[in-house]
Amino acid sequence: AVGIVAELENFENGAMNIQLRYSNESNEWSDWQQLPREEHDAQMGKVAYALQILPEDAKQIQIVVELTSADIVLKNLRIAFISPGESSPELRHRKETVHKKRIAFDIPPEFISRVSWGCPEGQSSPRWNPLQTNVTHLIVHHTATSNSATDWAAVVRSIWVYHANTLDWGDIGYNWLVDPDGFIYQGRAWLDDSIADVRGGHFCGVTDDPNGVNNNEQTMGIGILGTFSSIPPTSNAIARLESILAWKASERSIDPNAISYHAPTELTIHNITGHRDGCATECPGESLYTMLPEIRNDVDSLLYEPVITLTGALNAGWNIVSLPVEEELRTDEVFPPGSSRLFEFACANGYESRDTMIAGRGFWVKLPSASPINVTGKARTLDTIEVGCSWNLIGTLSQSIAVSSIQSIPEGIVSSLYFSFDNPGGYSVSDTLYSFRGYWVKVSEPGRIILRITPLPSVR
Repeated sequence: AVGIVAELENFENGAMNIQLRYSNESNEWSDWQQLPREEHDAQMGKVAYALQILPEDAKQIQIVVELTSADIVLKNLRIAFISPGESSPELRHRKETVHKKRIAFDIPPEFISRVSWGCPEGQSSPRWNPLQTNVTHLIVHHTATSNSATDWAAVVRSIWVYHANTLDWGDIGYNWLVDPDGFIYQGRAWLDDSIADVRGGHFCGVTDDPNGVNNNEQTMGIGILGTFSSIPPTSNAIARLESILAWKASERSIDPNAISYHAPTELTIHNITGHRDGCATECPGESLYTMLPEIRNDVDSLLYEPVITLTGALNAGWNIVSLPVEEELRTDEVFPPGSSRLFEFACANGYESRDTMIAGRGFWVKLPSASPINVTGKARTLDTIEVGCSWNLIGTLSQSIAVSSIQSIPEGIVSSLYFSFDNPGGYSVSDTLYSFRGYWVKVSEPGRIILRITPLPSVR
């Protein structure tokens, strides 16, 4: 990674533009890239530029500096070369499909701690004394870094080095970070390593007094790794962003759709807002910024939509099952003692064992005896299921739906009937998909199957 900081005089009379390109071992040069400003840093006489994450084979860089006015004096140009090292295979290659779900609001969603992602100073922050704050506003950012990294924990370490060392903040500016695969990283160190809110360094600059009131007071900052000026974040990243927003909104009684006064900036802004609403910046990128109304509504739904409890009956022996509520439940939370692990069919690897039941998927499970099961969560009324191989084992919704109502993208890719399994009867064709059951279906090409519970017509 490469970070650039310039010290200037008379900067207010013009601008300084920087372009960067890199070459690989074959001396092939990339296109020139205009570097955006690092909008989190606003110190007099200093201009920082967004951290650039380069490919592993980058060996040389070239920089072009353009001063737009003869009045500007370039006193110093600092180029920071950051090598975060490669993450462990377990951390680097973690993958999961993230589903929006009702979360346990007394704890944050699952996250990767500072120690786990390899923060050089661990859970502590000896150079920046964490200061507690009272969060009233949740600020969404993009990190303006690469969208195509292959080691996201290394990107987090690079951002930490740039913020803590190059920009002299002493710690990373964001309270939390989210990668495209849907993993959350703890950002700025906590006070006494507790989950209490601490003031970040992400919202439009700071004052000279580290203990004084500044724009970062009363905020929590979440940075999604990447640049989202023209492309949106992944669905996994959005789902995890919404989970952490819902947790903090619940904990601090923050209305996701409300607008309120933020005293430190003297602005009236959305309770969930983008960085640009507090100061002159493009962050969090136009594409992500336009998604914020939908994100606020999703967070509101996570918080306030009622949960339901459903009961299903399963037979002794093998069953194909699915989870009919928006939740993720361990096998031992659903099935009686003595039941087998879950088995899911994966396109590339065949059957794989699972210990967690996730909505939208079908699973094999063996029960020691016929048993009713109960699950609680948000009702599933709509789902778009990815189907990537010939035969697919899919889940269902909270109510039964007719096969004739199922749509697909591309249209017409479903090339078989839908098959359920009953023990001891075996496979049978179904014209209705029922809650708790899983179904086999064949497609002619990869795509998506759309399940939807059609509401009853209103009675006048």
